[in-house]
Amino acid sequence: MNLSWKQYLLNLNAQLLAKQDFPVSAHDADMPRNFSYPITHLAVLRVSGEDAATFLQGQCTCDIHELNEKNSRFGAFCNAKGRVITTFMLLKSHQDWLLIVPSELLADIQSRLQRYILRAKVQLTDGSAEYCLLGFSCERPTPFNLPEHRLDVLEQPAIIVRLEEQSSRYLLVAECNAPVQNWPDDFTAQREVDWRLLDIQAGIPWLCKSTSEEYIPQMLNLDQLGGISFTKGCYTGQEIVARTHYLGKAKRRMFTAVVDAISEAPPLNSAIIDQASGETVGTVLAAHISSQQCTLSVVLATEARQLSTLTLQDQPLTPLVFL
Repeated sequence: MNLSWKQYLLNLNAQLLAKQDFPVSAHDADMPRNFSYPITHLAVLRVSGEDAATFLQGQCTCDIHELNEKNSRFGAFCNAKGRVITTFMLLKSHQDWLLIVPSELLADIQSRLQRYILRAKVQLTDGSAEYCLLGFSCERPTPFNLPEHRLDVLEQPAIIVRLEEQSSRYLLVAECNAPVQNWPDDFTAQREVDWRLLDIQAGIPWLCKSTSEEYIPQMLNLDQLGGISFTKGCYTGQEIVARTHYLGKAKRRMFTAVVDAISEAPPLNSAIIDQASGETVGTVLAAHISSQQCTLSVVLATEARQLSTLTLQDQPLTPLVFL
């Protein structure tokens, strides 16, 4: 992580504070506020060169030709069996393409993609020290313009992406040498884990080493997020992804659920059990624990979503409640 950006976050106390840590007077309790969130669990992989667009088109699930500097897309890289190696958000910045990916998977993704470049004029660059990421949400007016619709992009000079249609939540992607000191001082700093919770609640699937290559894209709802093109042509894993689409709906999907009276988040990939039958019907993709409640992204058989007898494997007395 870029050291100057890390120091900037330290100056904000961003990695230390959660919403409940801020003393709020009765007068201020109902006042709208703006919040900022440090993001270090995601990083930027920059893809450049005159063949970059053609190269990416042959590797990812989304259609590169649908992107410009005013919009963005979710997408995925798959292995030959159609299993998702990583999900990403893709942005276009001038002549380059910026892939927002999980930090712990960046090196592996870069290494895998490098194998396919061959003689193409493409450069892959780890942008961890070049770009910084910041999440923010706005309940009050800001001194800068913001994108109007979901996945719209504005650049001023940093890139700002709107993440949700019904919520004023945004991702800022800035070059680390940009004048971040001009960032407004009326944003209240939050914890990074709070941002991860917001992603879970919004149904945005991020993978890690333990969940990589476990799911096909439809299981992660990437088709519902606009992250799969079924008309763009071939890419790695395309045959499996297309077959799932044209043979009917996916048998497994990602859902958001909560479990109460739990003090520790379950391990990723741990089982979801139907207590009525004793069968394993799904797995945990992501988890966030707060105030004795755990919010989960789970991937499970679609028909199991209607059951009231689902529990975590190690919490057989506490049912999952779906949101």
